[in-house]
Amino acid sequence: MMYVVFQMSNCSNEVREMATRICSNYLSGVWKNISSHDIMIKHIGGGLSNLLYHVSLPKPQKPKSREPSQVILRLYGQNHGEQAMESLVTESVVFTLLSEQGLGPKLHGVFPRGRLEEFIPKPYSSTRIRFTSSLKRTLSFKISSFLLKSFNFIISGQDKQRKWKKLELCSKCLLANLMERDHWDDLDTDEDYNNRMDLKEI
Repeated sequence: MMYVVFQMSNCSNEVREMATRICSNYLSGVWKNISSHDIMIKHIGGGLSNLLYHVSLPKPQKPKSREPSQVILRLYGQNHGEQAMESLVTESVVFTLLSEQGLGPKLHGVFPRGRLEEFIPKPYSSTRIRFTSSLKRTLSFKISSFLLKSFNFIISGQDKQRKWKKLELCSKCLLANLMERDHWDDLDTDEDYNNRMDLKEI
């Protein structure tokens, strides 16, 4: 996942101390001896129910080896109810597996209240960006591949084959939609019609 860094927020001493301790525990190299007074921390946008921080080494400081110079600190929001906790666990498992597969940001560490993720610098993107045919094609294949591999981790049970068929159909629809082609050329059976209605509801 990519994030955009905004202006410096008034991060409390508690957050700064916690970020320093977590980075020291889970990251190697210079992070082991970094001070909470020296660490750079910024609040970033992009979180819905979580608190997200961009944590980095002070500018004069450089990594000694292969440790990252900057990371994302994700602190989970409050969870209410069993369903919310189950969703959090599922999301964490999927993130971990995708990281191991090289399909998402690297996972640097997991702790009870959150996790440390790879920071991927990305300029702010607005809706005014012009999506060329080439870019749409690339995005469509990347997104569909990501979705299919993501759902592969969480689909189980006796109904797995039917669910996979529906997901593959959804992937085909997504490809057609993003590439601005006739969306339903290859979808002409009653079952396909019902499935794409499910997709629209999603």
